[in-house]
Formats: sequence, C-alpha cells, structure tokens
Amino acid sequence: MNYIQVTSTNVGFIAYDASTSELHLAFNDNIPNLPWIRCRKYQYADVPAQVFEDLKCAESKGAFVCREIAFNYKYDEY
Repeated sequence: MNYIQVTSTNVGFIAYDASTSELHLAFNDNIPNLPWIRCRKYQYADVPAQVFEDLKCAESKGAFVCREIAFNYKYDEY
C-alpha cells in the first residue's frame, strides 16, 4: 500500500488497501517541512474501492471526506 500525496488544504495523503478494504487518510496539520511526521492519521474500515477512486478525483478532498467517508465508515486514529 502506497500513500499518495494530494493537493488539499485538509487532506495530505491517501492510501487504500484493496485486500482489507481499508482507506487510510493523513490530514494536514499545517506543519511546514514535516507533512508526514506530525499529522492526524485515520484508518477507515470496509470502504469500497470506488469510494477511494472517487476521492482521488474529487475537486475538494476535504468536502468529499466529510460528505462521503467521515460519518459513513468505522475508523481508528493512529
């Protein structure tokens, strides 16, 4: 599973594990030069692959996460 950096003011990186249907999101926490070290990371369970594809294409990643993911799938912060 590889993380993809995305252009967004809220979402920094996204990844999808097709073998487990887990979506991984890392949120931007406005830390210059350290985008990955200190950011909030979430793992969402039972997310269909199409949702990940739709997220990659979404004009606003943050709005898509709020509308389609955040309240629709179980998650853990890590």
